[in-house]
Amino acid sequence: MTVSYRAVISTLAAVMIATLGPATAQQVEPAPKAPALRDIPLDEWMDRTLGRTVYYTIDGAAFGREYYAPDGQGVVFQHVDGTCMEGEWFYREEASAYCFIWPLSLSCFRHVDRNEETLILAVDPDGTPTGDLPQRVERIAIVPLSCGPAVTS
Repeated sequence: MTVSYRAVISTLAAVMIATLGPATAQQVEPAPKAPALRDIPLDEWMDRTLGRTVYYTIDGAAFGREYYAPDGQGVVFQHVDGTCMEGEWFYREEASAYCFIWPLSLSCFRHVDRNEETLILAVDPDGTPTGDLPQRVERIAIVPLSCGPAVTS
């Protein structure tokens, strides 16, 4: 009696599916869903930030702070090392991106809420994620940001 290799494999596969399929399916639990991200609309972001300073962290460490001028366009960012940059910002609705024009660069971000936290996600101007670590809004304070040359006397 000759048995083909293909017939043996087919039979074994059928037996495995019949015996393991339902039991395995019952044992596998679905992965928990990540909390949903909600893009923050322009008017809401302006209500939160105009005339205020936003404090950012990355992985729990201070990253910088940013002052949004009351005019709705001007912005000053101060890195944790004290270095300051002045620029302007605008909103790209088609990409849900807030873009910042700095002296030598353009940076864009999605501003999103996830549960009780606000995250800033780096994106290209078209809205494509860059893969950079997210910034977390630590707090928003009603204080101006003071940047300028160090006092020497």
